[in-house]
Amino acid sequence: MATLSSTNYPTLMDLAKITDSNGNIATVVEILAEKNEFLNRMSWMEGNEKTGHQVTIRTGLPVPSKRQFNTFTKPTKGNTAQVTFNTMMVDAWSEVDCALADLGGNAAAWRHAEDRAHVEAMGQTMANTFFYGNEDEDPAEFNGLSRYYKALTGEVTSNNVIDGKSALGGTDASASDTLNSIWLVGSGPNTITGITPKGTRSGIQMNDLGKVSKEGSSDGTTFDGLMMVYRSYYYWYAGLAIENWQYGVRIANIGVNKVATGITSPAPTFQTLPELMHQAM
Repeated sequence: MATLSSTNYPTLMDLAKITDSNGNIATVVEILAEKNEFLNRMSWMEGNEKTGHQVTIRTGLPVPSKRQFNTFTKPTKGNTAQVTFNTMMVDAWSEVDCALADLGGNAAAWRHAEDRAHVEAMGQTMANTFFYGNEDEDPAEFNGLSRYYKALTGEVTSNNVIDGKSALGGTDASASDTLNSIWLVGSGPNTITGITPKGTRSGIQMNDLGKVSKEGSSDGTTFDGLMMVYRSYYYWYAGLAIENWQYGVRIANIGVNKVATGITSPAPTFQTLPELMHQAM
């Protein structure tokens, strides 16, 4: 579950409308936004690298001195580190037998239904990666929010990770309960934002390749023949950049059963979800 703050910065829909003139891409992104609301609220920008976005993050401040007259002060400096946030490519192909698509007399409607299915699947893949992507486990992914806000203690970001399990029931939570998270994200180009590689368009791109011939082989080696198909190609380059981690908060370990059944005892000592969201804000 995710809650992202509203933003005055460009969203995926805004960028789609200014990066393509034929209306096709905007339509695809509209379908995507219907299925994944966070894409309407997350800000997006073009990265400064061909495969992502590199930023310089302040890691330490200079140390000032307390000085009296006729005494000396040693020069000091702050510390910085360069961090590169990677992007991921997701693509898909859609093919429909022309004879089958033309049977009802409206091949365009058939293909539109296939478009929606592919956009839905790609949107779910990207949304899941935004929260749970892990470059160490899958080099094709980018690191999602959970990689940066992963621990209640011991991490720089731990101050922004709230333990929802103890707040909503502690040891009373069922051992078999499913634990989820709620996120509060202040999205913007200098805080937490979606990125696309330098020189690429934002959002899902769709190439309508029209009616093409396709070779067939039932066993992978023997040529069986040809057929005509309607073919479309979809691709999407995207990633996540966190320039200021203080703009993200995770309420972790929320027991789904606990929330569903309600908290009845001991009520005075337990926080509710609105109270946890208030703490996050």
